[in-house]
Amino acid sequence: MKRLSFLLLTSLLIAACGKDKQKNVYEVDTSIQAPIEEFIKREIACVELETTAESMIGSIQSIEYDKDNIYIKSYNAESILRFDRHTGKFINSIGRKGRGPNEYTHFLDFTIGDGKAYVLSSKKIYVYDIDGKFQQTIDTANERFYNLTLCDDGKIWLASNTRNKSLYEYHLLNPETGEIEVKMCEFPEYAGLLVSGTTPFIHKEGKDYLVARLWDQTIYRLSDDSYEPYLTIDFHRPNSVTAEQRISLTPAIVNELMEKDDYFYYYAGIKQNNHKIIVIADIKYRHENKCSCMVKIDNKSGKAKYTQLTFTKSEKLPYLKNCWFGYAGRVIDNMVVGFAYAHHINQTERFKHLKDDDNPVLFFYELNME
Repeated sequence: MKRLSFLLLTSLLIAACGKDKQKNVYEVDTSIQAPIEEFIKREIACVELETTAESMIGSIQSIEYDKDNIYIKSYNAESILRFDRHTGKFINSIGRKGRGPNEYTHFLDFTIGDGKAYVLSSKKIYVYDIDGKFQQTIDTANERFYNLTLCDDGKIWLASNTRNKSLYEYHLLNPETGEIEVKMCEFPEYAGLLVSGTTPFIHKEGKDYLVARLWDQTIYRLSDDSYEPYLTIDFHRPNSVTAEQRISLTPAIVNELMEKDDYFYYYAGIKQNNHKIIVIADIKYRHENKCSCMVKIDNKSGKAKYTQLTFTKSEKLPYLKNCWFGYAGRVIDNMVVGFAYAHHINQTERFKHLKDDDNPVLFFYELNME
């Protein structure tokens, strides 16, 4: 599943954001792989998503879930697809791409909250209930955005991917007034390239958010009054794009870098307690496919352990090697969800009933935070 083609390139987050001094820097040796059981305790659940004419997924771009539902956005999707969390049965679609009443022209991102679905379409947010009934539209102050997340107080953080005129990356929108109340992370120019299909909002931390940027090994804490480095993991792999290269990037240069060089790609999720931190990331290895990995940090000693997720063989977790995490790898509660394509697992006894073109299967894993 290649997500690095130029067709997915939009804009590049540049180095001006979060230029404060870095702290909490952890080094990890990717040549030493710790046992996967130190990171994942067990498979909690497996959900086969029902395949119907209305629920065909293809390639998953993002997943959200609550106690009863699973919400899926696929690449080139026109709607959010809603499935039963326990049975995988398709329930309904939410929203529709088009030019008719209550339809959106672009489907860039979505989030779920308070029994509603929020669909971002460039300069507007379309709100539906989870049964698919249209509720309202929210203007984004005539600014262009590519990602969003809903706060507990109903306000909405928006991310621009350095592609709006305000020259600020993060905007806090009050949907009741239509006003942008906070702008964070200034950038100097409207330029560059970025691979789309990821979200910067990787974890909610109280009232704040932990956010991450492509090719940047630092995770940042975002609040309504500050934006600062939170932690950095040094994978000892060069970022694929240097600060100098970002000024004059072309699609050809980006593709060449991605084909030849080892690089850190992005962070997908993070979970922490008083003793441990687990971070999910995607890394591209030289001459190999991009793969998901985990880093586990001991808060007391500061030492970090590493393990691959993709392609990892485990008798206890036999389908882990077939799973993709990436954008879907956001941690909710103490779980992380991965998905496997039917044609990768239907040679096994457990999934021999699946057809090659059936919808993906979701695997919910409990993290080992001990």
